[in-house]
Amino acid sequence: MSRRVLLRGATVLATMDDARRELADAAVLVEGDVIASIGTSAALHDTAADEIVDLAGHVLLPGFVNTHH
Repeated sequence: MSRRVLLRGATVLATMDDARRELADAAVLVEGDVIASIGTSAALHDTAADEIVDLAGHVLLPGFVNTHH
């Protein structure tokens, strides 16, 4: 079974989808190396995870690779 990591509480999540949605107080569930789910922290609050990371005060850009630093 893949390791499940829940990243939650991000100030904003830039989804990079076709609608260019930005979610406030957002969360991302990662299973192994795949983004399994995105939504608000409230919507994913009860999701079972091996690790929970609090991202309060951070902007989350899932799938974005920073090659400059």
